Amino acid sequence: MKHFNTVDFPSIHIRLLDGNNEADLVIFKEFLLRTKEYFTDYLVAEPTDEQVKEFFTSLPSNTTPSQKYMYGIFDRDRLMGFIDWLEDYPQKETGTLGYFVLEDEYRRTKLAQELYSALEKTVSDTGTKNIRLTFIENDKRAARFWEKQGYKAISTYDGDYGKQLVVEKIIG
Repeated sequence: MKHFNTVDFPSIHIRLLDGNNEADLVIFKEFLLRTKEYFTDYLVAEPTDEQVKEFFTSLPSNTTPSQKYMYGIFDRDRLMGFIDWLEDYPQKETGTLGYFVLEDEYRRTKLAQELYSALEKTVSDTGTKNIRLTFIENDKRAARFWEKQGYKAISTYDGDYGKQLVVEKIIG
């Protein structure tokens, strides 16, 4: 999945980020530092270059780098969000949304909904039938957003940041 369907906001564009491109790593690190309320680990210490690169390279077992896509969401030239997508995981025709993060000023807006809709259309066009994602179970804002999108809980587990809720949506 290389091409991302566009959204109807003139200043917004989406492109693949490259973890081997120094400029992409720099702007991604700047984004992480601006969104510390989401990436709480970085409240204590600035992420190292290795931690930044890990966003691009970390994969679950039984997957390959060719299944992973990191999309930068830009408002003009400023990275204001990103989407981490894993194709055909945990099984064929199911994709996993690792991250769908926007800076605070863009959350709870029409743009957030439109970006998600564009993602869903894009992955559907590639043959994906189900989308799966995980979030902290007591994150009410995330729960409301994903429930509005039609996601249903399928399981829970204890993770590094507390109880995690795994949700899935059938799209095709």
